[in-house]
Amino acid sequence: MKRLMGLFLALTGCVYTFSMSAPGGARTIAIPVFLNESPRPGVELDLTRAVIRAVDADGRLRVVNDTDRADMLLRGAVKTYTWEPYTYDEAGTILSYRVRLKVGVTVENRRDTTASFSLDLEPWGTYDAETESEQEGLARAAEDLARQVLEKIFATSF
Repeated sequence: MKRLMGLFLALTGCVYTFSMSAPGGARTIAIPVFLNESPRPGVELDLTRAVIRAVDADGRLRVVNDTDRADMLLRGAVKTYTWEPYTYDEAGTILSYRVRLKVGVTVENRRDTTASFSLDLEPWGTYDAETESEQEGLARAAEDLARQVLEKIFATSF
């Protein structure tokens, strides 16, 4: 099957490359607990756990505890945490809320410094005003952050 796909791509003039590792051949990443500069206690733990779970589920990098030996080091800082009404019905009743974050992320790639980066991300998540809690909105915002971080890490490897 791989030969057939390769032959097809060669004949059509298309060249695609797929990487199963991070830029520079990084295989491990350390993710210390994020800093929390927001007024909401514990938010840094939720975000750190979400990013670690996403990296584990992705499988291209192995999370390690030793920050000195990791090929990559990801640090995060929660700058702001807010929640606000998001949707309303015709009578003006709040139907859902949105949790919004501002998070600074720095990734140091020790194998390929050109793949290192720092950026500010603004993940968010919603929750139903009647049936869900603010914590569920935070969980969705944390998943959004994790997705954005993974996209950025691997953006240069395709």
